[in-house]
Amino acid sequence: LLKNDRGGCALGADCSGEFHRWLGEAYGYGTNNTIPPVVEAMLAAREILNPGESRRWQNLTRAAMGNMGGFALYCDTQECSMTDGGGSIGSTLQLATHNSDTFEQQLTFLAGLAALAGEYQSSYADFDRKI
Repeated sequence: LLKNDRGGCALGADCSGEFHRWLGEAYGYGTNNTIPPVVEAMLAAREILNPGESRRWQNLTRAAMGNMGGFALYCDTQECSMTDGGGSIGSTLQLATHNSDTFEQQLTFLAGLAALAGEYQSSYADFDRKI
């Protein structure tokens, strides 16, 4: 199923406004911010899929919120992304991939989203413990 000669397909994800607000509060907004657990998960996935390749991806892998609330994941090249197209702060995020042509790129994005979901879930578990 996962062969190099097979291209990928488009991926999408919808995230609630509540999740979007949490994301901005947890990691901030701005072009230079990053979301470390997501980047780490994406690089770890890449290393599993192609051992030795994650080093090449380190400078190209990013997860960040923009100044106006847009969210983006990048991997492999500056053109390979999963973004919402620049949603406003607190709006529902509708993420879609662009130039994600290989299964490695798609699985890398899925690893990043899974890490982000884990961070979100953990923040609520921590909140519940404090009450």
